[in-house]
Amino acid sequence: MVYLHIPKSAGVSFNNSLSEALGSAAVIAGFDHSLFGAFDAFDTLGPEVSATVYGPDVPLPAGADFIGGHFALSTLRRNYPVGNYCSVVREPVCRLISHWLYWRQFSDDALAPWGPDWARLVNLARRPLLEFLQAPEIACQTDNLVTRMLLWPDQRIPAGGFIPTGADSWLLIDALKALRRLHFVDHLENPQFAANVGRWIGRPFVMQRANETRRAHDGFPVDLDHELTPEALALLEHRSRLDLVLWREVVASRQPSESPDALRRRAIASVLERHRAVQA
Repeated sequence: MVYLHIPKSAGVSFNNSLSEALGSAAVIAGFDHSLFGAFDAFDTLGPEVSATVYGPDVPLPAGADFIGGHFALSTLRRNYPVGNYCSVVREPVCRLISHWLYWRQFSDDALAPWGPDWARLVNLARRPLLEFLQAPEIACQTDNLVTRMLLWPDQRIPAGGFIPTGADSWLLIDALKALRRLHFVDHLENPQFAANVGRWIGRPFVMQRANETRRAHDGFPVDLDHELTPEALALLEHRSRLDLVLWREVVASRQPSESPDALRRRAIASVLERHRAVQA
């Protein structure tokens, strides 16, 4: 089982639930370089973190029966050419807001194992949402992340900056092809999600809850209504424009009778209501 694990798409919950349902004995986790963008100070990572980060020339472990780390599709295909490939997508504005809040919850002590250089980038989440979305250093995490993970490394996608709109149409063609080649894809908002997974694997599947975003660090409280300015909302849409097309593709496939626009409005309203309660 090879899982394309997209950050802040209930990935840890799905990872744990699926590996448990399958009775997996050898689970591979970790990161490749796709989520680090132009960052190259890997020698500053603490040993416990460094052991989980695989460079482009470092093979992933053989003999695993479940691969569930934050690895780009190219890394997975190169290391595990034969397997059952799956992924879970989430409405991309919801994913991006959750990503900002997730990073914002970490204290300096919690980030220490990641080293000062990467911690500095994660700490950009302590800034207002608009500034977080404007930071090119973390475009690798904020700018159409699903598209990036499907296509990395792609010369049309800057490692240390934002995707130019002129590349959109060709990137979408290739990203949609890559998405359609996966054996199973569903969207997190689907009420039949767990049942669909169970039918695919041929055994009972129960979606657990894990690694949920907590309240922001006390030193960096969040007022979502203040943060969601017209400028920030517009940039959330822009940073999600390609991933939104991919999400709509999955919704149309899994719930053909559902209106993606209506589903999206409900999903965004729900995530904002939940995070307002968490951050209060």
